[in-house]
Amino acid sequence: MALAPITRANASIDALQDNMINANASIVALRTNIINANASIGSLSLTTANASIDALQLNMINVNASIGVFQAQIDNANASIDALQLNMINANASIGSWNTNLTNANASVDALQANTVNANASIGALKTNVVNINASIGDLQTNIVNANASITPLQTNITNANASIDALQLNMVNINASISAIDVTSINASMTSLKTNIVNINATIGDLQTNMVNANASIDVLQTNMVNVNASITPLKSNVVDINASIAYLKEEFVPVEWGKNASWPPATAEDIMQSYQTVVVRKFAGATTDEKLSFVLRAPRGIQSTTVQYSPHVIITGTVPSSQGVVFGLKGHSKAVGASYGSEILASKINLTGTLNPKYSQLQVGWSSAVTVASLEGGRLAFFEFIRRQSNADDDYATDIGVPGFDIRWI
Repeated sequence: MALAPITRANASIDALQDNMINANASIVALRTNIINANASIGSLSLTTANASIDALQLNMINVNASIGVFQAQIDNANASIDALQLNMINANASIGSWNTNLTNANASVDALQANTVNANASIGALKTNVVNINASIGDLQTNIVNANASITPLQTNITNANASIDALQLNMVNINASISAIDVTSINASMTSLKTNIVNINATIGDLQTNMVNANASIDVLQTNMVNVNASITPLKSNVVDINASIAYLKEEFVPVEWGKNASWPPATAEDIMQSYQTVVVRKFAGATTDEKLSFVLRAPRGIQSTTVQYSPHVIITGTVPSSQGVVFGLKGHSKAVGASYGSEILASKINLTGTLNPKYSQLQVGWSSAVTVASLEGGRLAFFEFIRRQSNADDDYATDIGVPGFDIRWI
């Protein structure tokens, strides 16, 4: 608003008018004094005239002083008039802005009316949204219940997190200490090496891409090979089974009876059985007395994987031919200290021998026994065995001596 400057200008103009009235009054008085002085000069003495002149001079001095004040007040009035003109210009400019604002306000009123129409349309949509919000509040309440149930584990997690933060703060202190100890010079040197390595790596990537193309081509060949390999695996499995079965036979050997030493109740001494210049050494085990035995010391082959063996005696008919009769043998052993007890005895038998199938001097092999456990058996270690004709067994009913040239042993 420009009212305050206008009020001050009016006040200055009123003061100026008062000063001009006072100045005019002084000028009239001055004139009167001059006329009176001139009249006195003609009628009065010089002394009186001089006194009047002194009073006149004093009045003139006062008039001059009043004129100076009047001029200062005129200057102030002029300055006030300039300010009043400036304020009137600013007021006119403000009135122009006010007219523009009124125009904008009228335009805003039109926009407000359009917005009111749109607002009424929005209120309809808002009512629909309120209905939907009310439906959502039901779901929200359920979610709040579930959230409240989750808050308890969350509080536990927060406790654990706070504990972790304490540990993290300690770790950060240690990390800060470690950062201070970092050798920046070495890192800079490493970065230089790293740049060189990156250049080399980029060069290598080109080779790698070429290799990948070649590798993809090789993968196709590899897939074909894998299909062929998979087809070969089934025969390979069968071969492995056969190889495993064959390994046992590779660790099989013949133990001549001549290697045996007399145990308690040994068989007859060794003798040669000669027929047509063919000689075989046997020891005859009796079939109608105490069970006869021999002891053997054998070295286990290297590479064996168990502590068991199997055995199969060889026999030659040296006496009366059998007649539906049989023989029974036994074997037991250990691989512990000399003089230790043998393990359990395992039998091997051959029954239903006949003169037709088993004539005199014919040879036959008793079938393989089941596994004989040899305690502490290892590859390359000595094993001690006791070989027996178990004529006391009911299945050994061939009462005649029988020659034994030895037995096969299989390290299984």
